[in-house]
Amino acid sequence: GSIFFVDHLFSFIYNRKKYEKEVRNIGTMWIAPFARILPMHLVLVIYGVILSGRGPLLLFLGLKTFADIVMHVVEHR
Repeated sequence: GSIFFVDHLFSFIYNRKKYEKEVRNIGTMWIAPFARILPMHLVLVIYGVILSGRGPLLLFLGLKTFADIVMHVVEHR
């Protein structure tokens, strides 16, 4: 838990000064969370309606990791 906190604290301090005066696009800020929410809901629906077992969990983890990487690249571009 403390490593997670320290990592995010460092990232916050480093990026705060970097992006402090940047003008953000409100449209992008509004759409961005859906890149993480959509894969999660797709897996929940697929798991709940169609499948069971480890497959949906692995699918969810893969989609979420991919979405997190894409959003990190977009955010820090």
